[in-house]
Amino acid sequence: MKNIIYIVAAIVFSNMFVSCTKIIDANLEESPALLVIEAQVSDSAKPSVRLTRLIDVEKNNDFPAVTGAVITITDDAGNITTLQQSSQGTYFGDTVIGVPGRTYNLRVELNGQTYTATSTMPKKIYIDSLSTRNFNIGEKVTFAALNYTDPVGQGNNYRAILWHNDTLRTDIFIEDDKYSDGNNREAALFSEDYRLKTGDRFVIELQCIDRAVYDYFSILAEVDGSSGLASPANPSANINGGALGYFSAHTSHILDMVVE
Repeated sequence: MKNIIYIVAAIVFSNMFVSCTKIIDANLEESPALLVIEAQVSDSAKPSVRLTRLIDVEKNNDFPAVTGAVITITDDAGNITTLQQSSQGTYFGDTVIGVPGRTYNLRVELNGQTYTATSTMPKKIYIDSLSTRNFNIGEKVTFAALNYTDPVGQGNNYRAILWHNDTLRTDIFIEDDKYSDGNNREAALFSEDYRLKTGDRFVIELQCIDRAVYDYFSILAEVDGSSGLASPANPSANINGGALGYFSAHTSHILDMVVE
């Protein structure tokens, strides 16, 4: 498990993005040949959907691409977007359609089956700045950190995505505002698998996500903390119709920093 900090560790590192915030009773029954849907609507990028098929539950990376789907996204303002396949198993919309506060509906039609999902895009929260944090864990180690201000009123859920020297980290970094409502946050992105050094460049994207997506990544981190990708034991967050995966309508803010 790369970035799961259990409750004892969380007391020590209370300012880290961590994934184990509560216990969720997940149904982790596994079945071969399941469709996996990873769909996103953002306020700063074109909508995208990645379709794969889970063939062998014994192999975490055995996800052949799925083509030939008809995919549409509608919102509660009456807009409709049809996504086009641009590469094997990946579909994109033509324009950025994400607006905070709107509810989005995903529809995937494939081989006579229909899969649907709904997600509401939260209010946008911006990264105030990036920084680094040093910890002594047997040796001095340095991690990336982001600073942001959580608005007053509980119910905000966050996901951070990290690139280290242009390499995307697949660790799961999430938190909610249960214990930080209305506060300024400096949250370190702790992982066993990267260390920063002078001259390194890192990029952090802060996503504001809805609760269903937060719960999805929380469960995924508990059963497969090594990856932010869909996995064989990956329960569905908000997909109806029998597929695994998630549909996330989220805001996005990205900053980068060079370690001095």
